[in-house]
Amino acid sequence: MNMILSAGLDHDIYLWNPQVKGRVFLMKGHNHSLIGVKWVKNTQTIVSADISGMIRVWDMRTYSTTQTLNCSLNEVNALAVTAPPKRIIVGGRSLVFYDYDEPVDHHLADKDACLCVLYNSVFYTFITAHPTCIKIWDATNGCL
Repeated sequence: MNMILSAGLDHDIYLWNPQVKGRVFLMKGHNHSLIGVKWVKNTQTIVSADISGMIRVWDMRTYSTTQTLNCSLNEVNALAVTAPPKRIIVGGRSLVFYDYDEPVDHHLADKDACLCVLYNSVFYTFITAHPTCIKIWDATNGCL
């Protein structure tokens, strides 16, 4: 895919195509200034992070968030992504590492049994707990 990503102080991610005048798409989801946006090599996944520690994983096929993480650091000022292994690294005064794996079939919650399901009425999401991971589902469209 011949695209360019940009992000900055305005909280949004811009998707550009060098052959098209103007931006292709605007991705919203952060409430603070972005410190970085990374395209995961050989995938359709983008990872973004803002100064408050919110990390979003995006699916570029749908331009939607597939996962949101909140980092425990007070302030984040660095973002890196590796693949393989699939790892998100954020930094401030220290480094925090998040390892992640995507299910083979995105229509299934997980290959292992679901241990618990919770509904979040504030964010309209279902949270499913599995033996090795937690998944967050959008209640309005059913997407992971």
